[in-house]
Order: sequence, then C-alpha cells, then structure tokens
Amino acid sequence: MSEAQILARRWLDALHVLDIDAAVELLADDAVLEIPLAPPGLADRFEGKAAIAAFLSASQVFAKLDFHDIEVRETTDPEVAVVEFRSTGTFKETDLDYANRYVLIVRARSGHIVLYREYFNPLALAAAFGN
Repeated sequence: MSEAQILARRWLDALHVLDIDAAVELLADDAVLEIPLAPPGLADRFEGKAAIAAFLSASQVFAKLDFHDIEVRETTDPEVAVVEFRSTGTFKETDLDYANRYVLIVRARSGHIVLYREYFNPLALAAAFGN
C-alpha cells in the first residue's frame, strides 16, 4: 500500500470519529484542501495547515458521521491515491439525516498529505441543512 493510500485511510479514520486534531496532524504545513463542487457560501480552497484546521473545526456540523463502502485505490503516480466512499450521518443543527457519495484525490509527500481534493453532491449537503 502506498503512502498516499495509508494517509488517505488514516484521514478518513480520523474524520469518521470526528477527531479533527488527528486529521490535521496528517497535513503538511503547506497542504491544500480543495472542494471543486462547493455550494454557494462555502469556500472551495483552503491553503495551509492552519487554514484547513480552522475550516474543519468550524464545519463540525455532524452529531454522527459514518463512512461506508470505502475503496482506496492506488494510481500510477505513487504520491496519489483515489478514494471512493459513501457517508451517512445526522446534522446537529437540523437533526436531519445526511447521506452523500464522495471521490477524493489525495497527494502525499514525505509522510504528510499535501493535497486533499474532495468531490461530493452539494445538493445532499444543502438538503441536510434544510435548504
């Protein structure tokens, strides 16, 4: 298993139990988090470990979050892993159920995540907020 695959899995393991500190420790200081399909009102790019940590801490909206059907794939680039999975959960604010499907691209270097790009259905996120 490549370093990128291992770090991608550790990232999901940390977020699954809502352990933001553990997730942030996996990031390089100059890491980038991208959300290309971010809904209106949500930034689509965060640069630097501190900015990503602040975003993750501020976006703790789940009372419960589970990940299912996780597939971590290697690529021809040993620094890159592609991950597919599904989530289910409950939002704190609305008590509404949430379910989504994701594709992640994770680039790792020197034992840390340097790029985390997350694709998901923004309509499912809006519905869980009651929109």
